[in-house]
Amino acid sequence: MGTYNIENTNVRNSRQNLKFHFHEVYEVYLFLNGEIAYHSESISKKLERGDLILCNPYSFHCSQLMEECDYERIVINIDRSLLQSIYSGDADLSKCFDNANGGINLYHLSESETEKFTKISDMLSEEIATGGFGSEAMINAYLTELMVLVNRHATAEVVNPDGSAMPEIVLNTLKYINEHLTEDISLDAIGEALHHNGDYISRRFRESTLLTISQYMTAKRIIMAEKLLMQGTSPTEACFSCGFNNYTHFARTFKEVTGYSPREFGR
Repeated sequence: MGTYNIENTNVRNSRQNLKFHFHEVYEVYLFLNGEIAYHSESISKKLERGDLILCNPYSFHCSQLMEECDYERIVINIDRSLLQSIYSGDADLSKCFDNANGGINLYHLSESETEKFTKISDMLSEEIATGGFGSEAMINAYLTELMVLVNRHATAEVVNPDGSAMPEIVLNTLKYINEHLTEDISLDAIGEALHHNGDYISRRFRESTLLTISQYMTAKRIIMAEKLLMQGTSPTEACFSCGFNNYTHFARTFKEVTGYSPREFGR
């Protein structure tokens, strides 16, 4: 439909890890089997069957394969406008994404809830693949059923993250960067604040996120600029409000990341 995507992935004997990334859509991630650690800017946890991750737009996250093995997950990406269009009465289907810790909510479904979620998503995938009369109505119905299931569970206690899944030095680096994003951040400043050698911090950060510290900072600043431009801020003001100190560099980087110049994006 262009506004919705579902992926049921069973990967065999893979060591492929994703680098830290973000989406401009909501993401619902149900873990089924394997040896996976999930990392965000605030959560780091070795996943168990039934772990349900709700990721807000623009929230950085990645999955790390702990060892060579088969693993299975269901990932649903939902455009914000689509989720709004299937609201029913007082049922705000985006409510489960509220109060997110760093943009991420983490829950654990029971085995019966996990099986029900999987069954509905299988029917949803089949409907998308086969189509036919009333297909859009059926797709919206299955998606609504899934999101009602998720929201009903969202009153459960949030799973306590396992801090051992990602090195503490990396989590502290992420925290420092986000607290000083609009400032002129140097590796020496990070090292001084965290009481570690800058080169050591940089190496551990790249090992865990598959990004350099500079790449991560740039991406976060571009996200901030996008939000400001959507609020009507001028490109020049957005540039300097996000920690860039040169408009030409900002405009070139913004276009490389988004495909639009800041002025085009603002329009």
